[in-house]
Amino acid sequence: MRFTATGIVTNEYNQLLLIQRSDTKTWTAPAGEVVKGELPTETVTRLVEEKTGIKTMPIRLVWATYWAQSNDPHLHLIFRCLQRGGEAKPTSEALISRFLSAEELPQPMRKVHQKRIEMAVYHDGQAEWLTEQPTIMQSLSSRLINRGASPATMWTANCISIISDEENLVAVDAQQQLPSGRCRDLEAPWDAAPRLTKTAVGRPIEPGRLSGIYLSRKQPHITFVFRTPKPAGLTHPHWLPPTTVALPEGAKSLDFITADDVVTEIDYWGEN
Repeated sequence: MRFTATGIVTNEYNQLLLIQRSDTKTWTAPAGEVVKGELPTETVTRLVEEKTGIKTMPIRLVWATYWAQSNDPHLHLIFRCLQRGGEAKPTSEALISRFLSAEELPQPMRKVHQKRIEMAVYHDGQAEWLTEQPTIMQSLSSRLINRGASPATMWTANCISIISDEENLVAVDAQQQLPSGRCRDLEAPWDAAPRLTKTAVGRPIEPGRLSGIYLSRKQPHITFVFRTPKPAGLTHPHWLPPTTVALPEGAKSLDFITADDVVTEIDYWGEN
């Protein structure tokens, strides 16, 4: 799958930074591919400045979406950002770069881009997630837009579920490992969580909230960590203190088990 990110940048007047793309002539927020060895927050900072001249600071992950298109699946992170300098200007990728009101989005704008902008602007609270099933027309449009583009890096993803009880013990499988595993083709991390928890604890459990996102330094691989309280009625024999569970592959410590803020837990795991 491809891995991309969008920066929803606001200025002191609460206006949004939007661009009119030089290729399609449609309007959108600055977005692009996450480069291997680069954190998504770094990607957003770099892309926004390259495409608009605006210096920005990502402050909050608001949405993670998965575009479940058979010939072009991609995972997408949407960040709310603040302007911290620079001036909007045209670039090779943007005919126009401008701060505009969110109440009257310019046209033409692809429906998927308008939806993501509106989701981010009117979002309040913890990061949320959504699996998007593109229509036939959206799939064709995406294929035409990306035709002739350089091949994108293909990423793989893992999912880890931390299920904790009232005594702060966490559920593990018979090997003392947290419910975890690789996402299948066309499967979002949050959709993989119920499948993986069923294998580990005998019951599919929906993820409660996103607490961390971790990237490999050298490989195009991403790990999503979800937290959820013990569901009522769950009977499972294996519960351990967080410090005694088996360390997941690639993790440098077990600190992620107690992480509570996905904004500060977008990080690297180890040196691999």
